[in-house]
Amino acid sequence: METTPVKELTYNQAVAELDSILRTMQSDACDIDKLAAYTRRASELLRECRSRLVATDEELKTILQADKSFDIVYRVVEIGGRKGCLF
Repeated sequence: METTPVKELTYNQAVAELDSILRTMQSDACDIDKLAAYTRRASELLRECRSRLVATDEELKTILQADKSFDIVYRVVEIGGRKGCLF
């Protein structure tokens, strides 16, 4: 299974690949011999996505705290298994 290093993927590319892996693993056509590789890659993608979400959340907090002229409240939310910002 040739793959691009996780750090080189955009967040959206990582999520799309994760979705693809999950669909493959849930299908009847899933190759049991590749299950460990799929699981390992999915785990790497999840770790990276979580890391980027945390980093972005911290950056947004810093920006909003530094500029008190923003009268915006936001929080990271998860809807349908996907995380995003709610303003």
